[in-house]
Amino acid sequence: MLAELAAINAAMATIKTTIAHGKDLASAGTAISKLINGEEELRERANAKQNSIFSKLLGKDTDDIEEFMALEKVNAQREELREMMQLYGRSGMYTDWIKYQTDCRKKRQKAKEEQKQAMEKLVRNVLLSILFIVIVGGLLVVGYVAWWLKGQQ
Repeated sequence: MLAELAAINAAMATIKTTIAHGKDLASAGTAISKLINGEEELRERANAKQNSIFSKLLGKDTDDIEEFMALEKVNAQREELREMMQLYGRSGMYTDWIKYQTDCRKKRQKAKEEQKQAMEKLVRNVLLSILFIVIVGGLLVVGYVAWWLKGQQ
């Protein structure tokens, strides 16, 4: 959580410095990307901790207040970025950016789902291969034992 928060803070500092030096928001595109990616990672990590098997089985509470405060800080920085986009960006830039973010989030979710399906398919194929090998091996053992018993007579 601290690594993501540090990356978010560094990205926001870069954006502020870029604007302070009179450059446009496009010059800070990489920093904006790092800010958003850091926010996504922070939210995913918070959700992963809450949905963790250990926290459910052992009844351990996660550090809810730390995660809440970190997300509040990120939300404040996001609001500051919104203000910058509205003040220093072109007309309608913030609205377009929200639409773009929504599209990107949907693409990432779709890619994760496809990756999950591909992994399930791979596991299924490996298990079927192992089952096939076990069956063929079993048949070979039965055939060898039958051949050996026939030779003993």
